[in-house]
Amino acid sequence: MSRTTLVLAALLLASCTKGTSGQGTTPGSAADKAVDDATDSNQPLTLSVVEGTVIGHDGQPLPLAHVRLLGLGPGLSDETRVSSDGAFSLSTPHAGLARVEVTGVDHAQLTMMVVLGKAPLKLDIRLGTYERETPLPTLTATVWTDDPSKSRPTQVTLAPRKDGTYAAEIKTEVERVWYQVSGFAGSRIVNGPRADAYEYDGGGDYRSIVLPSNGVVRLVVDPRQLVPGGRKKTVKLGDPQAPTARIGPVLALAETENERVAERLHASNPSSPQEAQAVVSGYDWRSVRSATLRALDDEKHPAVRRAILATYFDLGSYDPSKATKEDRTRAKELIGSLAADDVGWRLFSTAMVAAAELSDDPRDRERLELLLDKSLPPMLAGEVLFTRIIEASLNGDAQSLRNAYTRLRTKRFAKTPYFFVSKQYDPDRAIQAGQKFPAFEFAAIASGNPRASKTITNEDLTGKVVLVDLWATWCKPCVAEMDNLHAAYDKYRTKRKKRKGGRTFEILSVSVDKGTAEVSKFRKDRFPMPWMHGHLNFDDAGELFGIAGIPYAVLVDEQGTILATSPRVNGASLDALLDKVLAEPAPK
Repeated sequence: MSRTTLVLAALLLASCTKGTSGQGTTPGSAADKAVDDATDSNQPLTLSVVEGTVIGHDGQPLPLAHVRLLGLGPGLSDETRVSSDGAFSLSTPHAGLARVEVTGVDHAQLTMMVVLGKAPLKLDIRLGTYERETPLPTLTATVWTDDPSKSRPTQVTLAPRKDGTYAAEIKTEVERVWYQVSGFAGSRIVNGPRADAYEYDGGGDYRSIVLPSNGVVRLVVDPRQLVPGGRKKTVKLGDPQAPTARIGPVLALAETENERVAERLHASNPSSPQEAQAVVSGYDWRSVRSATLRALDDEKHPAVRRAILATYFDLGSYDPSKATKEDRTRAKELIGSLAADDVGWRLFSTAMVAAAELSDDPRDRERLELLLDKSLPPMLAGEVLFTRIIEASLNGDAQSLRNAYTRLRTKRFAKTPYFFVSKQYDPDRAIQAGQKFPAFEFAAIASGNPRASKTITNEDLTGKVVLVDLWATWCKPCVAEMDNLHAAYDKYRTKRKKRKGGRTFEILSVSVDKGTAEVSKFRKDRFPMPWMHGHLNFDDAGELFGIAGIPYAVLVDEQGTILATSPRVNGASLDALLDKVLAEPAPK
C-alpha cells in the first residue's frame, strides 16, 4: 500500500457521505540511552514528557492551540491545551516512536514523528499558515445550528461587497452558531476570522462559534485582516542530538518529493483514475530513495531506523516480483515480528503492509492476512482492504477486487466507514457499465411550469443520452462540479448543437438534500442548473444506486443501458467522454 495508492484513494474518495527526518550525528546521547531498551518493544517507562512552546507565525501566542500525541498504544491518549503564554507540557507512559500533532486557530496543522523516552523531549514550535490564492475565489461558509458532531451543516455563500469584504447574514433562533470557511486556505475548511469562541473540529482545524444578535448572525471575512498565507513552520529541538532530530530531515525530504508528485498530478489534469495512476507511478523516485538509504546506512538507533525504513517504503509503488534482495531484507527489519500491537501499525500502516508483502519469508504474508481478518483494529484493517479494492478496480483485477470486497463486508468492519463506502465497488452491483439502469420514480422538483410532471421515471430518459447526477447542496465536491456540468450542458444539449445521428444529451440531477427548498434556493442564488431535477432521500439513493457517498454520476444511453459510472464519470473526464459517446451512432 504505497503513497501512490493513497493519492489515488484521495482522488477517488473526494465525496460526501451521509454522516458527514536526520543524519550526521553519532548515536549515544542521553536520550538515545534512555530509550534503547524500550523503543521497539513499546514497553511502558515511568513517564515520557513532551514540553515546550507553541506560537503563531508572528511569534505571538494563539487564542486556542493544542498539542497531541498520536499513535500511542490502546487506551493511551494524550492532549493538552497550550497556555495563554504559549507553553505546554504533557506526559505519557508510552515510550518509543509516536506522532506529535500541533494545531492552532488561523494556522496550518503540524505533525511530526518523535522518539519518546526518559529524557524530556523539548519542542519550540512556530506554526505556519496555509497557502492563499490572490485574489480570493468564491468564499463559502459551512454553518451548523446544532452540535456539529450530530447535525448536518448548510452551505452559505459569502458575497463580495464594495468595501472588499465577503459577508452573509443568517437569521436563526438558536443560541449559538458554528461555522467554518472554505476558499482562502487551499482545500482546507478552516475557522472564520470572526468568533466569540473556537472549537477543535477533530481534523486539524477549528470551528468558529458566534452568538446571534437579535436573531441574526453576521459572517464577515475581510481579506486585509486574515493572517498572511504561506508562512513556513519551524521546529526547534531542545536537544539537537536527540533521536528525534535525525528523523525530521528524512521526513521533510519525502514530504517535498510527494508535493512535487502532487503538483505534477494537478498539472496533468487526468481525466480518469487510471490516468492519475499512470502519472504518479511513472514518477522517478530514485534520487529521494537513494538519499533515504544513505540516512539509513548512517543510523544505528532502532526507532530512528524504523522511521526511516517506513519513509522509504512509502515512496512510490512497489512490485513485489521486482524487489531487490536488499529491499526484502529491509522489509523484514521494518515489520519485525508483525505483532498486532506493534506501534508501526498505528504510525505507518501503509509502509508495514508494503513491507510485509515484500518480505522474502512467505510466513510474513500469511501473518499479514491473518492480522487483517482477526487481530488488527477494524479501522486500520478496513483501510488496508479498501485500498486493495481501489487498486484492483484501477487495474481491472476482478478476482482481487471480489476477494477484498468479500473480506471487508463482514461484521468485523460493520462500524467502519470503509464498510459503507465499499458498496460502490460491489462486484455484483446493479449500477455498472453494461447493465440496464434500474426502474425508478423520483419526486420532481418544481420548475415553475404548472404542467410539469410531479415525478420522473425511466420513461423520461428514453431516447436521450442522460447524465444522472446524485448531489446535495451541502456537498462541497458536488458544488465543485457545477461549472463542469454547466459547460457540458451548454456544449452538448440538443438546442445548442446538432450532431450526426441525432443523439441528444440531457442531465438529470437527483438531490439527496433534506428537502427541495434547499435546491430551489441554490439554483436561485448560485447555479441555475437549467435541466431536469429530482429528489430522493439519502437512504433510498444508497439502496437504488448501491452507493455510500456523493457526488456520484451515471451515464445512460437512449435505451437505458449504463455506459459509465463514477469514478470514470467526473468533471475532468466528462467533456471527452460525451464527445466520444455522442459522436457514435445511437443503438438500434
